[in-house]
Amino acid sequence: MCGIVGMVGRRANRGVVEAMCPTIVHRGPDSQGFYVQPGVVLGMRRLSIIDLAGGDQPIHNEDRTIWTVYNGEIYNFQLLRKDLESRGHCFYTRSDTELLVHSYEEFGQELCASLRGMYAFALWNESTRELILGRDRLGEKPLYYAQLGDTLLFASEIKALLSCHEVSREIDPVSLDQYFTLGYVSGPRTMFRGISKLLPGHQMTFTQGRASIRRYWDLPTAASEMPCNDREEDWLEWLDDSLQEAIRLRLVSDVPVGAFLSGGLDSSVVVALMRRHATGPLKTFSVAFDEDGDYDERQHAREVARYLSTDHHEVIVKGSSPDLLTKVIWHLDEPIADEASVPTWLVSEVARQHVKVVLTGEGADELFAGYGQYFYVHRLNELQTQLPLPILRLGRHLFPLLPDGGRGGMWMERGRKVLLGLLYPPAQSYTQYGHLMNSHQRNKLYSRELKRLLESYQETGDDPRLGYFSHVFDRPALDQALYVDTKTWLPDELLMKVDKMTMAHSLEARAPYLDQKLVEGAFRMPARLKIRNGVFKYILRRLAQPLLPETICQRRKHAFAVPYREWFIGPLRPFIYDILGPEKGRDHGFLNPGTIQEHLRDYFDHGLQGPKETRILWALMCFQLWYDVFVTRRIKVPTALCHLEQVG
Repeated sequence: MCGIVGMVGRRANRGVVEAMCPTIVHRGPDSQGFYVQPGVVLGMRRLSIIDLAGGDQPIHNEDRTIWTVYNGEIYNFQLLRKDLESRGHCFYTRSDTELLVHSYEEFGQELCASLRGMYAFALWNESTRELILGRDRLGEKPLYYAQLGDTLLFASEIKALLSCHEVSREIDPVSLDQYFTLGYVSGPRTMFRGISKLLPGHQMTFTQGRASIRRYWDLPTAASEMPCNDREEDWLEWLDDSLQEAIRLRLVSDVPVGAFLSGGLDSSVVVALMRRHATGPLKTFSVAFDEDGDYDERQHAREVARYLSTDHHEVIVKGSSPDLLTKVIWHLDEPIADEASVPTWLVSEVARQHVKVVLTGEGADELFAGYGQYFYVHRLNELQTQLPLPILRLGRHLFPLLPDGGRGGMWMERGRKVLLGLLYPPAQSYTQYGHLMNSHQRNKLYSRELKRLLESYQETGDDPRLGYFSHVFDRPALDQALYVDTKTWLPDELLMKVDKMTMAHSLEARAPYLDQKLVEGAFRMPARLKIRNGVFKYILRRLAQPLLPETICQRRKHAFAVPYREWFIGPLRPFIYDILGPEKGRDHGFLNPGTIQEHLRDYFDHGLQGPKETRILWALMCFQLWYDVFVTRRIKVPTALCHLEQVG
């Protein structure tokens, strides 16, 4: 695991790349390296996981014409190495990084086809003067780029690109609209107008000052090793074999490996299967909050840890602080309205004191339908097929006459969601889920200037998820929803959060559920094995029955609860009033200060402190804090963190 940076083109400069590396030293504290030739500079910071002594980068091929810097892990590298050696390639390290240069020699642009892992890499061909950037299939590892005329800069994190003074810090209005719509910015956009993400499953080729991007992988992909029938027992056997293999591959490491354990189904299954394959003590880590209410789930994690005899460590969070929030925003690079970033930061900090690698449960909900919206889209679409065509047409004719949620209140908004699911295909109905703010709320929040800017963009008002439905329009409604979330929400919010918060502490996170073979097979699994009689992740619960206590197997899905309402009305209240003061909103001119002040009055003075209002307040705070850290640079990144207590 590493952080990579580079600059290719007529203006490539070693000084610029050397200045980029210190901004990502947390991604690779063990060493750094550079490759410098006219027109190209590659740089990296290394976190040593495989081949500790001999795996320093950049790495080259036999005649030193192909060079690479790389961030990630290729889990099947040993098998691929044997194949390449049989074809005559000579390796000089034991690291998985070297696999890239020899795979490129052998397979050219198709080098990613056989890679099974998480990765972001840059590969330079000195003979053809060609740069190739690649990102893994699901987006576990980030990769950003900015083009300055005929010169390309790339990096594992945005802050590295911003260390080049020529890269603009101008906000992209469409990305800002996406953020207040979804709570995150959907790729390939970022919050910065001149910086883009390379999408998951894509490669870029940059040569002679021009970039071309192609998709090298997508779902659905035929998986030869999955059942060719709908028999439940066959699928259960396939899931058991596939998940065990994914975990076994992710235990390969020259450093200690542990796991995040929340006590939920997903992480508990991972730890149970790790116990089968791991040798020696197995360290697990969980986080809990000191506030009263439904925030303390220690008993579930403790139950699993006792059952599996792990060496368990708990992080007890005693409040939050502006310094901690600033650190989190700094490492996220962009505002992400996911309050779970804070506990992920804190549990990563403690885990890094014991291990260098952790396995996580990310991806299970998107594979096996773990959220409530999947049940609704599945069931409502089933009911839609039973409606007589005249009734369906009449409903679609009358639906536009209903008031939207902004004018009709909460129950009208919920009613609209049900009717949308009953009357329209998933591309129109499913995108109602996951909205941070509806159109009425956003229209009230945005300034005249932002509205004017948005009107000049053709794609304004289009949910960025809509385009993905055309790829799977012929699939069942549930598959469409899972596909779209796997392409957007998963990489742009969930995986981004995990990568940035773990790597902030030089900790590598590995997600077994996102193994390529597992994802491809799960996508073709019958819907009745994912949702049955209102039970989410049915097949995964069956797999868990012989592995875990019955209370864990049957435990209902419980969203990770963070007491940010208690933080807002308690220790963070002065900070919220300061960061969202009227003068702050006028700095950028994108938001209406009066609307923000109205929200603060409703929240603190009138007690409108429901989950929706609290999440909106969190999103406003994250954006303004991000703006002050990255754009105006008024706020400097502190070193102080909130108080932690470690138990166990």
